[in-house]
Amino acid sequence: MDSVASNPDRPAEVDVVIIGGGIVGAATAFFLRRQGRSVLLCEKGIIGGEQSGRNLGWCRTLGRDLRELPLMLEAMEIWDRSEELLGADVGFRRNGVIYLCNNEQELAKNSEWLKSAEPLGAKAEVLDSVEVAALLPGAARSWHGAVYAKADGCAEPQLAAPAFARAAQRAGAFISIGDAVRGIETSAGRVSAVVTEKGTVKCGAVVVAGGVWSSQFLGNLRVRFPQLAVVTSAQSTQAGETPLTPSLTGSGFITRKRVDGGYNVLRYGGEIHTITPSSFRFLWDFRHLAFADTGVKLRVSGASFKGFQWKRSWRNDQKSPFETVRMWDPPIDEANLESGLKIASAALPMFAKAKVAHKWAGVIDVTPDAVPVISPIAAIPGLFLSSGYSGHGFGIGPAAGRLTADMVAGTARPDELAPYRLERFSDGSIKPGPAVR
Repeated sequence: MDSVASNPDRPAEVDVVIIGGGIVGAATAFFLRRQGRSVLLCEKGIIGGEQSGRNLGWCRTLGRDLRELPLMLEAMEIWDRSEELLGADVGFRRNGVIYLCNNEQELAKNSEWLKSAEPLGAKAEVLDSVEVAALLPGAARSWHGAVYAKADGCAEPQLAAPAFARAAQRAGAFISIGDAVRGIETSAGRVSAVVTEKGTVKCGAVVVAGGVWSSQFLGNLRVRFPQLAVVTSAQSTQAGETPLTPSLTGSGFITRKRVDGGYNVLRYGGEIHTITPSSFRFLWDFRHLAFADTGVKLRVSGASFKGFQWKRSWRNDQKSPFETVRMWDPPIDEANLESGLKIASAALPMFAKAKVAHKWAGVIDVTPDAVPVISPIAAIPGLFLSSGYSGHGFGIGPAAGRLTADMVAGTARPDELAPYRLERFSDGSIKPGPAVR
């Protein structure tokens, strides 16, 4: 990860405290400063140290839940201007995204999505087998067809969240690294301060952008946020002279070319959810996924029992769970990665001699409908949530930060926030979303 240093001083009072230094928290800080709000961003580990720095780096409109699509289209415009806005190259490029289809059923499903998405502004084309072959010279097999979004792209996760954080810092935001927020204080029923391991800071608003930790933090405040953790493993190859530029998914593998000349190559599906107390606590919320083809594997392991030991409540003067685990660094699924490279090599021989450069694993925070929550917490005025991005958060992150900032400022339009209300999980309006990608 690109490093971001803490400010040498920490304010006693700010307008807004942001909990979490992933891409959403960092982008929120950036846009709040553009509005003139004073901001303190607290990160328990390092900026982008968890899923924001461990994802595949896709910036895609293709296949998005239609509720996310307007925000993703805005995010692409922000990515286009990222070097100008942030004063740094985060590796963004519109190199295209292709969904490969093995049969007519897969092609029809993706084509149907395109018909629904085009009125909202999505742009893609349906390809036949001949057109796919022209895009993938040297492939060892053919495909029935594909859907191809030429204007979709990618960026480098290790660069993006730190770039947003540093840009926010240059604009006047305060950043405190290695500073876990234990809880909040209220006065007259609304947020008045946060209590961190380094002390108390007065504020009028708090944004919880803690990724997979958000549900646990809110649970201590007696706010219910249904969220589960899914572990995904990834790997990158060494740089080589290879012709493939667009990002691909389908036929059992996923790949993306990196700015260093290597590729991220992994198996499609096979994410792992380890059974913990939250699995039972939110079982009813996630019941529709029991029969859905998500590709997520369920496991019981030592982490399951460790989960029972994690605190569900603590006082502000006690050490919090977020000080115990600074960065969640889950074990790598070696078999899954080996299988993914094997499948990719069988389809695209260019990967047959590829040497693995790095392997890692990350934790995706998933909501019951695989759509994020960007919402005020009605029970605690001044408290806001921006989390649950379900594996889609990196690409949409810049626009999510803009919307979160506007929500805090009170300038977000009701129709912008409506799809992301927290209350949808309790008022019967939830609509199951796509599988985690």
